[in-house]
Amino acid sequence: MAGTKQIRQGAVMEGIFAMYCAAYLIDPNHGKSSGDVKKFINSLAVDTQLKELATKDAKAVKYNKTFPNELGKSSVFGTTVVTGAQAKKKLPPARAKDISKYIRNNMSYFETIEEVGYPDFSVVNLKITLKEAETGFFYGDQLKKLLSEEQEDSKVVLVYEDIKKRMDTLIKQKDTIWFGKLIRAKERFIKNNTSDVVHWRVDADGVGGEVSGGTVKEDITVKVWANGKKIHEETIKISLKADSRTIHSGGIYDGIDKLYEMFGSLLPQQEYQNAINLLTDIKKKKNFTYNGNIVTARQAINIVWRMMIRYIPGESDVPEYQWNNMFWDILQKNIFGTGSGKHFVLVDVRLNPAEVSELSKEHFHYLKDSGMKMYPMFVEGRQGADTPGNVFLMPKYPDGTVEKNKDRAIYKFSVLYLKPKIAGVRAEVGVPNKLMVNLGGIKSVIHEDAFDIHKEHFVNS
Repeated sequence: MAGTKQIRQGAVMEGIFAMYCAAYLIDPNHGKSSGDVKKFINSLAVDTQLKELATKDAKAVKYNKTFPNELGKSSVFGTTVVTGAQAKKKLPPARAKDISKYIRNNMSYFETIEEVGYPDFSVVNLKITLKEAETGFFYGDQLKKLLSEEQEDSKVVLVYEDIKKRMDTLIKQKDTIWFGKLIRAKERFIKNNTSDVVHWRVDADGVGGEVSGGTVKEDITVKVWANGKKIHEETIKISLKADSRTIHSGGIYDGIDKLYEMFGSLLPQQEYQNAINLLTDIKKKKNFTYNGNIVTARQAINIVWRMMIRYIPGESDVPEYQWNNMFWDILQKNIFGTGSGKHFVLVDVRLNPAEVSELSKEHFHYLKDSGMKMYPMFVEGRQGADTPGNVFLMPKYPDGTVEKNKDRAIYKFSVLYLKPKIAGVRAEVGVPNKLMVNLGGIKSVIHEDAFDIHKEHFVNS
């Protein structure tokens, strides 16, 4: 079992979120009883297993089962389960000809009958793969210790209390965007005045995003096959956070190139040439001489970054909108990645306050197409900090109002600094370590649930 330092509540919640989606799809009462949903989730979580990952010495928390199944977990919701042979006999004669071929005699199916009397038959496959180092304390045998109050590590117990609070918040929120998408996807097949055979697949992959190099942003995917056909327009993709607004965390070597592409053109000719020379040497990731001094690649990155920030407009400067389109493109790429599809929602399950904050693809495009523009605003860091400050991407709303409150920024670029160890001793001065891209504060218009605060600025858009 890995140590507690690597615990990520967001990663733990990915598995719980996927189990909740499966519970909703199975439950004939659509998740009405929070107690039943929690009972279902706990029964699955303790049933997960540790498996080897392809990465050397790495393990994963895994679950891959189809409901109804022999474990009886689906009986939590009082479901009606029939065999495939029984299901075929219940199909209306006119429908049997078209869809009975999608029902296997020896499989079990959930039977759902709406008021009109047409039976639907479904199965739900739940597949979860999470990194053990980040989540292992809260699944399988380790979860059993927590449930029986035998876990002695106080930090694990405290984190588990947070996880339970987040789970309660998630289950109680019935008016969220992602939940509405799930409702519509489910009801499309059970309220359409005909019989259907539906296969649901809920997949939480806490490893795939890393393997993709960050281009895959979704953590949970819900897919549906109806009557043998994969229904792409019903696929729901969710990126899950736990009190985190980070949408990108990357190495500083690539990061400085991206920052230079944006702001390098601001440099006067001589400094522009100095930056080009430094960037050329930085790519070698070796020590070299600059202005008569030996510098490391990271120290050189610090020099280039501090060169640029002197010319990025500050809080009292006139806003510059020349990069507007590029800032929208960067934001879109970092939120949605590639192949995110139509129904993509970024979901943040918060503790204080206990709420679910969301950003859907529809909201993003509404803002982008509204005429709202973005401009960069550099804000200095606190005195004595290693980092010189951050670049906030601020909105000019469609009605012409220019936002100056950095807490209402659309997003921001942050260069994180780290004090490296030299011969086992921590250095006194930090050097750039990571480039972070974070969404704005909870009152930013980028968060869909905060839009009412700003809607007066969009009245004519």
